Amino acid sequence: MMRPVVHAQSFKLGPLDCANAPGLYRGQILCFEGEELDVKTLRDGLVALIALSPLLTGTVTAVGPSAPGWYQVSQTSARSVDDILVVANMRHAMNYAVSRARGFPPSDFLSDFNPGGAKTILASSSAPVMAAQVNVVRGGVIVSIFMHHGVFDAPGSATVLRKWAALCRSERVAPLDIDRMPFSLDAGRGRGRMEDRSEYRLQAVDAPPPSFPPSTTGMWYFSAEALKRLRKEAAADDDDDCRLSTNDVLNAFLWMRVTAARVQLGRLHLEDETAWRCLVDARSRVIPRVSEEYTGNATIGASTKLRVGTLVGPDASLSTVARAAHTGVRRGATDACVRDSIACLSHHASDLRVVGLQWKDLVNSSLRSSSWARLDTYGLDWGAAFGHGKRCDRIRHPWDLICGMVVVMPRGAYGEQDTGFEVAIPLVCDQFEVLARDPVLAEYAERVY
Repeated sequence: MMRPVVHAQSFKLGPLDCANAPGLYRGQILCFEGEELDVKTLRDGLVALIALSPLLTGTVTAVGPSAPGWYQVSQTSARSVDDILVVANMRHAMNYAVSRARGFPPSDFLSDFNPGGAKTILASSSAPVMAAQVNVVRGGVIVSIFMHHGVFDAPGSATVLRKWAALCRSERVAPLDIDRMPFSLDAGRGRGRMEDRSEYRLQAVDAPPPSFPPSTTGMWYFSAEALKRLRKEAAADDDDDCRLSTNDVLNAFLWMRVTAARVQLGRLHLEDETAWRCLVDARSRVIPRVSEEYTGNATIGASTKLRVGTLVGPDASLSTVARAAHTGVRRGATDACVRDSIACLSHHASDLRVVGLQWKDLVNSSLRSSSWARLDTYGLDWGAAFGHGKRCDRIRHPWDLICGMVVVMPRGAYGEQDTGFEVAIPLVCDQFEVLARDPVLAEYAERVY
């Protein structure tokens, strides 16, 4: 085992951590079929990971009056492994086979399944860096894992799980890469104008958390064959010099279908403008590149704006929309854009409370997407923790997603050879009902729940 890494009593988070997700949790649920559970293996793996990276035992708190809007990980009262990892008998609350047949909808996961009974994505003002609850249900094990979004983004959380799983197999791993220098205020360059940053907006220092109307989250599955058909349709009149990715095409298709639902309800009109904001992992886009195992927030929002008539009018073309989405990511997620985003935050570094995320237009006019497709969580080998050779059966969220926040789930939901995607789509209830009846969506995707 490698030597433990010793941290100071407090660890200040970076500007992207504090601006992008200061008060949110990254909650995810891992479902394992069968009641085989080796708590000792799971606990010993976490003990070893904590020894290497004590940050996991800390609590996220505000730095204080001297730095309003900035957050830190405090380890003055470090939590023990038994504080972080709890095992609960929840056989009375779920039949695994029944829930699996229903597609594991969010309604099947009671708040009692979550660490501390958490009912919301919002974290408290003094919140643990990490908390996990292992729930034994009839015929399966449901693992609810919360990681503070101010400390870990999606790839960062996946890295924590990857190292934990490796330690359950008694393998050697390196400490978590938590060095915030690559995305510190000193890394900012450019004009840093708020009006150039589609992901942020100015707000009052005492602005309340965003609120949304009632919404519904649904899950659709796009098979490898369906994705191939979509790509073929998008390439029909595509330029040779524009190599559309599956993500470009999938984003464009979903944008078009949701926009069509909103037009049908009268929320949008053909002359209106709509935007798709794609959250892009910047680790490989900055110069020099940042390690894939960097665990902090390293995402940047790349925005594409189009007239609604381009997406749903008589001349609407998947190829046109996909190329626009591709160009939006290519131009909006460069090293210069990342540096400019940090420069924008540096202009408000004296009080980051005035910087808020842009959420309001997600209700009726725009969408935001985050892709977890490349995360390797389905392929992790947890040793004997859940039964030898047992892979994660399904990954879910412990609650309905934020309205308008589309999430492409990791590859592999239906076996090791599966290269399709599940996609979670949360919308205002009436928009969701229209989308759920959309025959064009049904041509390419199967409704999971």
